Amino acid sequence: MSSIEIFCCYAHNDAPLLESLKAHLSLLQRQGLISLWSDTNISPGSEWEKEVQKHLNTAHIILLLVSSDFMASDYCYSKEMMQAIARHDRGEARVIPIILRPVFWQGAPFGKLQALPTGAKPVISPSWHSQDEALLDVVKGIGEAIKSLQNIPSMYYSRFIGYASQEVRNGRPISEVLTEFDPSLAALFNAIVAAANSRISDVIRMGKPLRTALSEYYPGLEYLFDVALSLVTGDNSLADLQERVIKLADEVTPVGDGDLRVQAEVTPDAFGLIADRINYLVEELASLVMGVEIVTTSGIESANSTLEAIQARRKEIETIYKMVSEKNTNLSENDCAFIRDQTIQIDRFLVHTDTETRRMSRLMDRLYAAVSNFRLPQYITDDNNVDNPHQMSNPKEIK
Repeated sequence: MSSIEIFCCYAHNDAPLLESLKAHLSLLQRQGLISLWSDTNISPGSEWEKEVQKHLNTAHIILLLVSSDFMASDYCYSKEMMQAIARHDRGEARVIPIILRPVFWQGAPFGKLQALPTGAKPVISPSWHSQDEALLDVVKGIGEAIKSLQNIPSMYYSRFIGYASQEVRNGRPISEVLTEFDPSLAALFNAIVAAANSRISDVIRMGKPLRTALSEYYPGLEYLFDVALSLVTGDNSLADLQERVIKLADEVTPVGDGDLRVQAEVTPDAFGLIADRINYLVEELASLVMGVEIVTTSGIESANSTLEAIQARRKEIETIYKMVSEKNTNLSENDCAFIRDQTIQIDRFLVHTDTETRRMSRLMDRLYAAVSNFRLPQYITDDNNVDNPHQMSNPKEIK
């Protein structure tokens, strides 16, 4: 990992304290561990605000040199500090407040962060024997932050997101921005563009795993894939995006009316990937509807067969009961009474079974009616029930 870039956000009235802090950090600079930047580094003739924004967007550590002058400065508080906190919250940078002089700061947006020196005791304070002692404590705290960042290599690559996005929005070619930031990133970007140009459909289909791999390797690199793909597919136009969204919506709208024969156009871009997933879902739904039709048809037939069997059994019970009642047998009175009781219980059971079977038949009827109006593609078959006698060997469209 290259040196940690540290950005100093301060009020100009605190410039002497900034210079003292720089002196205490000079050894870390000589060792190549850090590069320290503030607006005092801006060369004559440069656009100072553009330079400030550039380094504010790429710094690993942002030091807020807090004092009454800092809190009163609209630029320090409203622009630099708020932007720094936003990057901190996204995990792109580490913001460290350094309390220079006594001031109420606890209610500020950075009030939730651990401040330096230790215990947030101001550098200019009777709590320290000298200013050097306070600044030494600050440098030790910064050193701990540097060690922490050195264990997270992704910080080096994730910091380019804000800067690259802003520069591209300003009209600079992204390859140029990446080359300035890190030539290896520019090479990776160009490789993705080359792959997309030669095998765009393959690149789109591997988009999710590729983006995931890039993100896991170095958080932020998935941005390269998105930008590269947008350049190849021409997805930068908002009007074009809206037109394609409307087209895709129109293609799949008939599904809501029960027409499962629709097929969205699969194009060699991100929209094609979405269309392909929609087509797959519609096909799975059509297969499910076909399966429900087969099951309910079989269920209705089974229920009808059961009802016929129940009716035949009840006729037999009635015959036995009539024989017992008329005492046309050589059975004893006790045997007749037993048979009579048994036939009554069996008849009650058959009546209950008849009721439940009819209820199941009505349920199957309603279930079949619910799916019978779907319009299915001709190639849909019930692959999960190949031995089902009701399966159609050459299924036709069911209206």
